Amino acid sequence: MKPKTRSELHSENRFGQPASISNEVIEPVGQFYEGCFKCAAEINAEAASFVCHRMEEDMKLPQQFAQCQNPIEVYNTQIGFYMHMMDDYIREGQKMLDMARSITMNGGITSNNPTSSPKATNGAED
Repeated sequence: MKPKTRSELHSENRFGQPASISNEVIEPVGQFYEGCFKCAAEINAEAASFVCHRMEEDMKLPQQFAQCQNPIEVYNTQIGFYMHMMDDYIREGQKMLDMARSITMNGGITSNNPTSSPKATNGAED
């Protein structure tokens, strides 16, 4: 069987001629998707940076345990590690929420530091 030509395939299309779309429609759609991809890239970069930070912190724990002299120090080291870890995850979660809010409210991330507002940091700096 011989393959069909483009015109033959188009003639079988039950929806008729393809719609003509003007640049007035295409440009905003393109800009929207460009903004979405930029925002996704920024969020992915932030997530990768956080994972790297947490891995560095996790790798310090065995050295801290090695310096412990008694079970109380081991306990305190472990509790301190978990408390710091939870603080990191809470801060990062807030940062991600702020980035997502910025995307939805402003149509895109407007700065490289979406958590620059006092509300976002809650004064919890290390």
